[in-house]
Amino acid sequence: MEQFSSRANRREMAIIALAGPLMNILVALVSSVVKSIPLFYNLMTTNIILAIFNMLPIGILDGARVFSYSRSLWLISFAFMLVLSVIMVI
Repeated sequence: MEQFSSRANRREMAIIALAGPLMNILVALVSSVVKSIPLFYNLMTTNIILAIFNMLPIGILDGARVFSYSRSLWLISFAFMLVLSVIMVI
């Protein structure tokens, strides 16, 4: 029988840390469908800003956890979020 640990390793922490900013991008994508309505445009831009800010590799932000696990994973995910953000705003 397999036992589960209550502590996550660095890889698992990085994956968990990516979940928040990716949800912000998902909400922004859904909001961008009707961005002509001011409420949805504000929702889209707010979530884009939150996602990008949260992925900065500083202190207790999620980006620092991802960056400490894998710099290439951080770079790929950060670039992905930036590119999607630019596409949504246009």
